[in-house]
Amino acid sequence: MAQGYGSLDVDNGVPSDGKSLSTVEEDNDAVNNCFHKNDQRQNGKEVRECDNEDSNQKQKVKGPYWFTMVIILYGIAIFFSFVHSTDRRRTSENTRISSDPESFNSDSNSNTNATEEEEAFDYIIVGGGPSGIIAAVSLARQLQSDFPKGNVLLLESGTASQSAVLTNLERKGQLSMEEREVKNPQMYMEQLFVQPSRQQGLNEFDIPLLWSGVASSTGDSSGANHHHWPIQRTLLARAVGGCGVHNAMIYVRSLPTDYEQWNVSGWTWDNILPIYKSMEAYDSSVLEFPSFWSAESNSPSKLKQATQWRGFHGPIRTVPAGRTVDSIAPLFVQSCIAKGIPLAARGFNDPTPERRVGAGYYDFNFRDGVRDSIASTFLAPNKKQKLWPIDGSDATHLTIPDNLIIRTGATVKRVLVDKDGPNGFPTAIGVEYFDERVGHMHASMLKSAKHIEKLTKRPPEVILAGGAILTPQILMNSGIGEKGNIADIPGVGKNLQDHPFVAVAFRLQLDVAAQAPSVYTVAEEMEEYFDAVSKLRESSTDPSVANELGSFGTAGFSAGAFLRSPWADENPDLQLTVFPRVIEPHIMHRDRRPSNVTSQNQYEDPISQQRVPKRIPAMLVTIALLTPEARYEVKDAQKRTLFEGEHEASWNAFAKRLQFRVPSIELPSNKKEYLSELDIKRLAWGLEEVRRIQSNPPLSFATTEEVYPGAEVRDASLLEFIKKDHLPNSHWVGSTKMGPESDPTSVVNEELKVKGVGALRIVDAGVIPQVPNGNTHSTVCVIAMRAVQLILSGSTKKTNPSV
Repeated sequence: MAQGYGSLDVDNGVPSDGKSLSTVEEDNDAVNNCFHKNDQRQNGKEVRECDNEDSNQKQKVKGPYWFTMVIILYGIAIFFSFVHSTDRRRTSENTRISSDPESFNSDSNSNTNATEEEEAFDYIIVGGGPSGIIAAVSLARQLQSDFPKGNVLLLESGTASQSAVLTNLERKGQLSMEEREVKNPQMYMEQLFVQPSRQQGLNEFDIPLLWSGVASSTGDSSGANHHHWPIQRTLLARAVGGCGVHNAMIYVRSLPTDYEQWNVSGWTWDNILPIYKSMEAYDSSVLEFPSFWSAESNSPSKLKQATQWRGFHGPIRTVPAGRTVDSIAPLFVQSCIAKGIPLAARGFNDPTPERRVGAGYYDFNFRDGVRDSIASTFLAPNKKQKLWPIDGSDATHLTIPDNLIIRTGATVKRVLVDKDGPNGFPTAIGVEYFDERVGHMHASMLKSAKHIEKLTKRPPEVILAGGAILTPQILMNSGIGEKGNIADIPGVGKNLQDHPFVAVAFRLQLDVAAQAPSVYTVAEEMEEYFDAVSKLRESSTDPSVANELGSFGTAGFSAGAFLRSPWADENPDLQLTVFPRVIEPHIMHRDRRPSNVTSQNQYEDPISQQRVPKRIPAMLVTIALLTPEARYEVKDAQKRTLFEGEHEASWNAFAKRLQFRVPSIELPSNKKEYLSELDIKRLAWGLEEVRRIQSNPPLSFATTEEVYPGAEVRDASLLEFIKKDHLPNSHWVGSTKMGPESDPTSVVNEELKVKGVGALRIVDAGVIPQVPNGNTHSTVCVIAMRAVQLILSGSTKKTNPSV
């Protein structure tokens, strides 16, 4: 039997072995009951007294009545222990709560069953996005070799994912068929009249072209059976794989200068480049150079130089845009060259900043025509995929470790902290979460640090990977944050950064528009796509098969550019992405809202009266700001009341259903505007630069008038347009900032340990001090892998984590 912290009385916040446990402030609507807990002692089992809390005072029950209550409640505890011992998840730390929806925030007064010591874990990882999956699988694999009895728990609120992931979890008994049928959204292919037998076992999260519709969908008003968190100003995935199952699959690395600007010990390009290379399986065989690609830039010597910083044997396949590019991409690149913008001949991942500047094609994460996400790679690997070695040994084939337990539909509310931990300072000992499948609260615990360190030389930890929006909320729920009763860390939730963008659209000439799939051909093209996927999965080496994937095997766009505005330093400060249709998900999501609806709610984004015209074939170009001065912050959900009104219905229903109030993204109290004047000037310059590019042939021959925001929007009106119509990119970072102990705004140190709290680490995008130069997904993966290295090589020296 594993030694752990024993059973936990979540009601009173006290471990059963007598240690005090601080909890967050209790809500007024808390449930006023609690079950007894059983504590395993060397001299036998004893039942602890459990006070029955009244709304105003505690009254202690005495005499025969007390004895009778002990017998009754002890019998109830045994009954529930027997019932839940048969649960397929082997979950024995159930915490019952009132079914009254108004009591959803009553975490501190919840009814609790016993927590068995066998359910303690070496590592508990919160969040099944890319960073959480990387950390969970990597640590579990290492534990298998170091300590066969070691185990890892991964908790994820969502239940949707790519088809192979769901199937694999089901086979391993970690996702029931009932859950899969209820939680997996209806497949888009069925709506397109494609026979299920022809779908190759794929769903909407697998097919690259469907990413935009998946990312922009809103679900029903209650948020039920949906793969998004109902949070304004963002499209935040709630799924196994996180935002990696609905992003655009663009692969853009951060630059060496990014890490120089972070200025954090141990985080240098020399440390990071080997991780990038070990993660990547770069495949340039699908690239056919357009005629305007210069022979000099693709000479053997140039290609050799360009591949020195690429990886070829990692798990994630990275490919250039490939043979199937959209019809607008080459026209855009040629018009950029005509205007004097350099060609980024090998894409945008050269580590030299000046070589990133230019126009070219993106790299994407595809494999055999299917999204190659972290989730599919680590949780549903195929025989072609290998895992990078943690210890420098040869790469091995991927499998889900047997000692990794994955629980979906598990929404973590808070970290459980022993305020007077083993070394006299606050220490994480577990987490409390709501299990949507059974409608109960649970508490999962870490193993005893003293016992585990004797075996593995590494202490157990709670590892947060909920992302830059949700991790701060979990910390604040746990009493960790500004004026927190566990740890006073003012930086929690602050410094939230993104790549805000604006857009411009031009009508396409009819002959160009006709080259895209239409409603009349989409079913046939999808049939051809499924046939091509089948051939590629059978290890077809015929290069022509890749061409048969058609548009469905792509993200629907190919080209972009990185530019320097007049205010930029050596690094590009603007990123252009060219869509041959209006498929950018944030714009699609915004434009679904009625234009005549206004909201007085301070949490609602202003609704512009302008919309990108529908049913008009148009080229859309987004202009994203890479070095913004703009900052938001994550607002603690506990500091606001439930909203009223149509727009907030999904927030309220979601909070009541999952016993978790989602945070909001807001301006800091000392700011009235999000974008600074400099931010607006840079975006305005970028939009005007797109206009100048469009005026050059051949793009000028393929497009006509500007349909959004309109050619008349210039000068002062353009600045006003940007101020009101900018949109988020959902590239959120910085809200749990990494930094030295001397930085009062930092939340974690250079080892990603939360300041002032032991056994608690953060491995998600929130730790990034400054938003990287380009799309953030690859950098988030690097953060997680670097965290694994730090955990496995870390010292177990007992020191106060706050110093």
